[in-house]
Amino acid sequence: MQSMTKLLMRKKQLKAILRMMDSEASFQTEEGRAYANLLVKVTLIQIQIDELQKETAP
Repeated sequence: MQSMTKLLMRKKQLKAILRMMDSEASFQTEEGRAYANLLVKVTLIQIQIDELQKETAP
């Protein structure tokens, strides 16, 4: 599993890309599929961050 700082940095990068994309794009377009793909990646990274926080919590 990656370190917390790397995960947070990657999440920040992906969220910046998401802000530049059209969130209303249809899933039938390439941009819509790319947006959905990035959204899934951000969610998975957040899950990894949450797991790391649970492991380090007393």
